[in-house]
This record gives sequence, C-alpha cells and structure tokens, in this order.
Amino acid sequence: MHTLPPLRAAGGLPALDWDDLRFVHAALQHGTLLAAARSLGVDHTTVGRRLEAAEACLGVTLFVRGPGGLTLTPDGLRLEGPLQQLEAAAVAVARAAVAADTRLAGPITLTAPETFGVAFLAPLVGRFVDAHPAVSVAIEPSGAVLDLARQEAQVAVRTVRTSGAGVVTRRLTSVAYGLYAAASYLERRGPVTSATIATHTILAPSSLQEPERRWWSQVAPDVQPNVCSDVSLALAAAAEAGAGLAVLPRYLGVASRTLRAVHVDGAPPLPRQVLYLAVHADLRRTPRVRALMDFLLGAIADADARLGDTTEPATKRAEARPRKRRPPTP
Repeated sequence: MHTLPPLRAAGGLPALDWDDLRFVHAALQHGTLLAAARSLGVDHTTVGRRLEAAEACLGVTLFVRGPGGLTLTPDGLRLEGPLQQLEAAAVAVARAAVAADTRLAGPITLTAPETFGVAFLAPLVGRFVDAHPAVSVAIEPSGAVLDLARQEAQVAVRTVRTSGAGVVTRRLTSVAYGLYAAASYLERRGPVTSATIATHTILAPSSLQEPERRWWSQVAPDVQPNVCSDVSLALAAAAEAGAGLAVLPRYLGVASRTLRAVHVDGAPPLPRQVLYLAVHADLRRTPRVRALMDFLLGAIADADARLGDTTEPATKRAEARPRKRRPPTP
C-alpha cells in the first residue's frame, strides 16, 4: 500500500505526514499506546514514535503520557474535531472506491449475531461463493455492532432496525423460539408443567434484555438460571448434554438429534426475534454487495419454515395484490 506524501508547507503552515495523523487519531480513540497499536496492527513503539513525529512537526504537545495511558492536552483537544472530520473524509473516499467497483468480485465482510452467523448463515454463504467464486466473504459472527459507515463490515444482519449514518435497513425474517431439553434429561427429571417448571434446571442468557430471559421471567420469575450464556450455541450444547431446559432458536432445536421440543400448557407464547438486513446506502448497488444481499433474501425466504417465520413475504403480498388497470391511452 502506498502512503500519501507529506502535506507541503504553505503560508507558514507545518509540513505534515498524512500517515502520522492516522496514528494520532488512533491514540485519541483508544487512549493508550498499546490499544492504538492493536487497532493499527503495529508495535506500540511505532505508535509512540509516530506521535512524537507529529508533535515535533506541529510544534505542540498533543498527549501527556502517564501510567493510566494518554491524556489529551489543550492543544490536542483543539485537534480532536478536525481529526474526526479527516477520518470521516478518508472513510468516505474508501467507501466511494468500493462503490465504484463494478466487478462481481472482491471481498465482503458479513456481520451477524453469533449463533445465527455460525449455525445458519455460514452454510448459506458456502452456497453463495460456489455460485460466485470471485467473491470472498468474511463472516464476523459477533455481538458487537460493526460500523457500516467505516466499512468494518459491508453487510449486516441485526436484531434492531438501524437508522441514520447513511445505513439502509429492511426486514429479513423472524426467528421463532422453542423450549427444548435432551431426552435423557426429560427421562431423568420427569414431565415439565406450569406447576413444575420452576423446579427444573434452567439454561438461559445472563442478560435480562434477551427475549429468552424475558420469557423465563414470566414463567419462573423468582428463579435464577443454573447455567448462563448470551450465546445460544452454548446453551444448546449444554441442553444436548442433558443439563436442563433451554429456550432456543427453532432452527437449532429442529437440527439437533438430541433435543426434544417441550410444550408447557398455560405458558406464555415463546419469543420471536425479528432480524434485519442492513447496508450502507453508498454500497447497496455495488455488484458483489447487491449479489450477496439478493442471495440472502432469497435463501432465507426459502428457509422461513425452518426459522419459524410464518409472515407472508412482502414480495408475495405484492404479487397477490390486484394490479390497478390503467385507462386506455386516448
């Protein structure tokens, strides 16, 4: 990769190296030399050296080094806004370059919630790259929300409808959940009823905001889970080993040879989770990005029964809606 030449001095302004500003921005964002170095993929001594070069060129001290990390000086604070603007402009240039690529080829990063990304999307992506061998897809199954504007990912599957920052979002599907346990557990512990469910071993997310945990709070409000994980794959593995009852995405329960669906009379409806497909507006017509999005929309629509989405797709509703006839042209 070529580095940009230094900014030439004009009107008495100092000559700056563009690349030094990248190191300054990373230090500003992360607060320590080590964290900045990790984000840039370099050694922390390199970050320190580039900060010193920028400070020497500008003739000011930007950071005070201390045991707790880097503290911005007043001069550093004055540069914070311009540096953020510079980064936004650099990101926009990189995004425009990707958008201008008309080839059905190149890399794409697809981010999704952990379990859905690993258990459901990964096999689909395998089919996509078989059809488009010139495209490479990096799957990032993560609970973190990657920044589409900064191109941390180009396509995202999310549990919330993203708004702002140039991101375009549409509904992808709705995932149904079920209550599951291993046959060995049910044989050992006996039937699960509304009267006995609170006495059973419960496997659930630790976060009270997760839909599974909210369901458990209705069914057994005074009971704490015996095994906690915010990753459904971990709960499914524990349930398959006979550890207890778990509310899981239906596609996990149906695919398991060990788990059995458990019906509890009188229990509230099991949760559903709507998933959304998101992309930055600048990239939605880029051929490789468009191809992946169209593929996912079609493949997931075909798999709606396995996901438990009984909502009629918008495309089918549109096809079923009678078309208005135009009056004949005079």
